[in-house]
Amino acid sequence: MSTVIDRADLYYRDQTSDKVYHATLEENNGSYRVCFSYGRRGQSLLSGIKVDNSTLTSARKVFTKLVNDKKGKGYNDMPASNVRSIPVVEPVAGVDKKEEVFAPKAVLLNPIAEDQLEYYMASAAWIGQEKMDGVRFLLKKEGDKITTTNRKGRQVPVPIDIEREAKLWTSNVELDGELIGDVFYVFDILSLNNVKYNDETVSVRYSTLEQFSEYFSNINVKLVRTAITVDDKRKLYTDLVAEKAEGIVFKEKKAVYKTGRPNSGGSYLKYKFYQTCSCIVSSVNNKRSVALDLISNGKRVSAGNVTISINFDIPKAGDIVEVRYLYARKQSGSLYQPVYLGLRSDIDAAECLVEQLKYKQGDDEDDETSVKETEVFVVNDYSKKRAFDFD
Repeated sequence: MSTVIDRADLYYRDQTSDKVYHATLEENNGSYRVCFSYGRRGQSLLSGIKVDNSTLTSARKVFTKLVNDKKGKGYNDMPASNVRSIPVVEPVAGVDKKEEVFAPKAVLLNPIAEDQLEYYMASAAWIGQEKMDGVRFLLKKEGDKITTTNRKGRQVPVPIDIEREAKLWTSNVELDGELIGDVFYVFDILSLNNVKYNDETVSVRYSTLEQFSEYFSNINVKLVRTAITVDDKRKLYTDLVAEKAEGIVFKEKKAVYKTGRPNSGGSYLKYKFYQTCSCIVSSVNNKRSVALDLISNGKRVSAGNVTISINFDIPKAGDIVEVRYLYARKQSGSLYQPVYLGLRSDIDAAECLVEQLKYKQGDDEDDETSVKETEVFVVNDYSKKRAFDFD
């Protein structure tokens, strides 16, 4: 376990950017290292290690230079009241993704098609919940200790306002939900007062969560909108469509909390009102645009380009990004009307598959030869080009 010796919490804000940067000098099993986390304020941060297995003198020099470089670019010290809780960054054993198999630590959803929607709307055996357009976020409170993780079970930063609110709760609790900015939207409960609820049904868990949600401020921690009856599901669906929300989730009332995702179907399903996919940035173009790749049969294939609005920093080659689109064309492999949504630090490159795509009606979805191949994708080589990602 690492011990933080020194740290710097910085921020940069102008008319188009609001970013944070955290650096720590740590002792780790007799040697020293410098770790960092950065990203847009209120979003999940990308983390990495600047130098590892170093002497204190050398690590201190790297830490000092790193902080001075950031300040030279306009970053300022963050007021103490605004500093986030930063998890200690633990290095991954090896960078070969083939050795680091993704074992989900949360329930994951399978998609359903439009023609299946009515069945789940009309069935009294399923509840409906709003599908949030955020990052998976699990929070565990044990006394004054607050631990937050992503869907892979990796520790992630917790916004200070959420941490403060959680510390006010008198009960130990473990919650599942999504983080959007500085707001935690909760949709499930896994334990309460040291009693595990994983083996309880959706109905029991939601009833318990609904009671516990009386402690939520509805400012930084909110209960996701949920519909139990058929009539309420239909109203929720109508409201979500009108609000241009991301989609609706269906959960079977008798289902227990089983991590991961079945190959098809299952007891946890989603219907999205628009399409999104996770892509690899292959290169940065001129005029705030980046080229996108996906993986098809182990090879990198082009998915076209997407413009980056001024509300976002331009991602780097090798980053994983989330893109919304109307449909994809099989012949060219490109996304139609793509909109950049942001970085995905909880997704690996190997998960950016062409199977995510929904194609325009009439396209031949089985025509593998129509996809333009750009380069062979080797998980090993790609991983070495990126900083360690612990989010």
